[in-house]
Amino acid sequence: METAAHSSSEPVGSSRAVDRELVLVAAAVLIILIPGMVEVGRWSGLPWPVPVAVPVAYDAGVVVFLRAANARRRKRQTARFEWAAMGLLLTISSAVQVAHAMAPVDLHRLVGVLVVAPAPFVLLAAAAARVRSNEPPVTTNRSVRRSGRSTAAHTGQIAGQVGGCVGQTTVQRQGSDAVVQAQPTRKPPEPVGEPAVPATRGPGRPTNEAVQEQCAGPSPSVLRAGPSRRSLQSSASESAPSNDASPLQRLARPSRFAT
Repeated sequence: METAAHSSSEPVGSSRAVDRELVLVAAAVLIILIPGMVEVGRWSGLPWPVPVAVPVAYDAGVVVFLRAANARRRKRQTARFEWAAMGLLLTISSAVQVAHAMAPVDLHRLVGVLVVAPAPFVLLAAAAARVRSNEPPVTTNRSVRRSGRSTAAHTGQIAGQVGGCVGQTTVQRQGSDAVVQAQPTRKPPEPVGEPAVPATRGPGRPTNEAVQEQCAGPSPSVLRAGPSRRSLQSSASESAPSNDASPLQRLARPSRFAT
């Protein structure tokens, strides 16, 4: 019990540790975005300290969309809207940093902008890596297992039909009545040596149609109809004495009127 509880709590602890690291990345990006976005908020005419809430709203929106995308991926659902919203917010944040820094053009400031502006995309890359870490491993043997199950089912079906042929009934006709006697069919003698293994795959494998034809007996219509008139006439003609005897043979026969 303790081992099972420990193994079940292990992924939860690792997931929480990764979430903490992602929160640290988001906090660092927020600190980087605060000066530029606060200044741009002042450009929009917002009174102080309202511009401070602008970077917080952007960063919090990115975190919320990240959690929503993670939840949808766990349910095997698409998260295109969430990823598109995250990309839009981070692109706006990066553009704000560039606009704030490019007011006085300077070489040092340009280098600083190139270093600081991609900071929001670091959060996007970290979020994508976090979501990918929650995905289960891809199984490539699914088609192999399906083909194995279908082959086993086909082999079991053929074996059951062949086993039913061993105990099939034989039909004998006597006159116009059909007498059914349940007699087990004799098996052919087994060859001496290694037993022959029936083919379960490939061209030598018996099909369902062949097994059904081998097991099929007389149709119910034949059993109900009985022997035909032509077969009865032929059997009567075979049993009747022949009238083509020679004269000597006729004289040799005893007469029915002899006393």
